[in-house]
Amino acid sequence: MTVRDGILRISGERKSEAVQVGGRYYRQEWSYGVFERAVRVPDGVRAEGITAGFDNGVLEVVVPKAALSPEPRRIEVRANGRKELAAGSV
Repeated sequence: MTVRDGILRISGERKSEAVQVGGRYYRQEWSYGVFERAVRVPDGVRAEGITAGFDNGVLEVVVPKAALSPEPRRIEVRANGRKELAAGSV
Protein backbone atom coordinates (compact mmCIF):
# COMPACT_ATOMS: atom_id res chain seq x y z
CA MET A 1 0.00 0.00 0.00
CA THR A 2 1.38 3.42 -0.95
CA VAL A 3 0.32 7.08 -0.78
CA ARG A 4 1.65 9.50 -3.35
CA ASP A 5 0.31 12.82 -4.64
CA GLY A 6 -2.90 12.39 -2.63
CA ILE A 7 -3.68 8.92 -4.07
CA LEU A 8 -3.84 5.83 -1.83
CA ARG A 9 -3.02 2.69 -3.85
CA ILE A 10 -3.85 -0.76 -2.53
CA SER A 11 -2.68 -3.82 -4.43
CA GLY A 12 -2.71 -7.51 -3.67
CA GLU A 13 -3.17 -11.03 -4.93
CA ARG A 14 -5.99 -13.52 -4.39
CA LYS A 15 -5.42 -17.26 -4.28
CA SER A 16 -8.01 -19.96 -3.79
CA GLU A 17 -7.99 -23.74 -4.04
CA ALA A 18 -10.99 -26.08 -3.84
CA VAL A 19 -11.01 -29.87 -3.75
CA GLN A 20 -14.14 -31.98 -4.12
CA VAL A 21 -14.12 -35.75 -3.87
CA GLY A 22 -17.14 -37.85 -4.88
CA GLY A 23 -17.86 -41.54 -5.49
CA ARG A 24 -16.21 -41.70 -8.93
CA TYR A 25 -14.59 -38.33 -9.29
CA TYR A 26 -11.97 -36.02 -7.84
CA ARG A 27 -12.18 -32.34 -8.72
CA GLN A 28 -9.51 -29.78 -7.91
CA GLU A 29 -9.87 -26.12 -8.84
CA TRP A 30 -7.48 -23.18 -8.47
CA SER A 31 -8.17 -19.52 -8.95
CA TYR A 32 -5.85 -16.57 -8.56
CA GLY A 33 -5.47 -13.00 -9.67
CA VAL A 34 -3.98 -9.64 -8.83
CA PHE A 35 -5.89 -6.45 -8.11
CA GLU A 36 -5.22 -2.77 -7.50
CA ARG A 37 -7.45 -0.01 -6.19
CA ALA A 38 -6.69 3.70 -6.16
CA VAL A 39 -8.55 6.13 -3.89
CA ARG A 40 -8.02 9.88 -3.55
CA VAL A 41 -7.48 10.93 0.08
CA PRO A 42 -8.88 14.27 1.31
CA ASP A 43 -6.65 17.35 1.31
CA GLY A 44 -4.75 17.88 4.54
CA VAL A 45 -4.42 14.18 5.47
CA ARG A 46 -0.90 13.28 6.57
CA ALA A 47 0.27 10.07 4.92
CA GLU A 48 2.08 9.09 8.14
CA GLY A 49 -1.28 8.91 9.94
CA ILE A 50 -2.79 6.25 7.65
CA THR A 51 -2.88 2.76 9.17
CA ALA A 52 -4.07 -0.63 7.92
CA GLY A 53 -4.83 -4.05 9.35
CA PHE A 54 -5.85 -7.40 7.88
CA ASP A 55 -8.01 -9.84 9.87
CA ASN A 56 -10.16 -12.80 8.72
CA GLY A 57 -9.93 -11.78 5.06
CA VAL A 58 -10.92 -8.15 5.69
CA LEU A 59 -8.55 -5.25 5.05
CA GLU A 60 -9.30 -2.22 7.23
CA VAL A 61 -7.68 1.09 6.23
CA VAL A 62 -7.96 4.02 8.66
CA VAL A 63 -7.46 7.53 7.28
CA PRO A 64 -7.55 10.19 10.02
CA LYS A 65 -9.63 13.30 9.40
CA ALA A 66 -7.87 16.23 7.81
CA ALA A 67 -6.91 19.00 10.23
CA LEU A 68 -9.37 21.86 10.01
CA SER A 69 -8.52 25.45 10.71
CA PRO A 70 -9.60 26.08 14.34
CA GLU A 71 -10.83 29.62 13.75
CA PRO A 72 -12.53 31.35 10.84
CA ARG A 73 -10.25 33.38 8.64
CA ARG A 74 -11.24 36.82 7.38
CA ILE A 75 -10.79 37.23 3.63
CA GLU A 76 -10.29 40.66 2.14
CA VAL A 77 -12.41 41.39 -0.93
CA ARG A 78 -10.96 43.68 -3.59
CA ALA A 79 -12.72 45.29 -6.53
CA ASN A 80 -10.66 46.85 -9.33
CA GLY A 81 -7.56 46.72 -7.14
CA ARG A 82 -9.16 48.80 -4.32
CA LYS A 83 -10.06 47.54 -0.88
CA GLU A 84 -13.82 47.25 -0.37
CA LEU A 85 -15.64 47.70 2.92
CA ALA A 86 -16.93 44.53 4.50
CA ALA A 87 -20.70 44.17 4.72
CA GLY A 88 -22.02 46.01 7.79
CA SER A 89 -18.82 48.08 8.21
CA VAL A 90 -18.98 51.87 8.18
